[in-house]
Amino acid sequence: MSSIDFFNNSGKAFGYIDQNNNFFTWSGKHVGFVKDDDLYQVNGRWVGFIKNGYIFDKSGSALLFSKGATGGPLPPIPSIPSIKSIPSIPSINSIPEIAPVHPLASMSWSRSNPEAIFKA
Repeated sequence: MSSIDFFNNSGKAFGYIDQNNNFFTWSGKHVGFVKDDDLYQVNGRWVGFIKNGYIFDKSGSALLFSKGATGGPLPPIPSIPSIKSIPSIPSINSIPEIAPVHPLASMSWSRSNPEAIFKA
């Protein structure tokens, strides 16, 4: 399986999930991981969930999208991204907190900033 690229609500490349379910920023910083369909920060804190190519935040609003995403707000046309940086060696992920019941996926964009959430 290859990586899955994610873009913000402006179409700018933000990050990707690698074949080992680690989440990296485009610049190669290890900022999270995926377990089942839930996304966590490396410290184990639940960030949101992945559904139909979108990453939805804690309130169910779309935070990031991948190409071909469906079931969320209309994604912009992704910009042509720069070449991904070489990823850092992933830190050891903390034990994830128990994910809450997912909120309903919204058709609106999140007001949260992915850079702030992932301290990117």
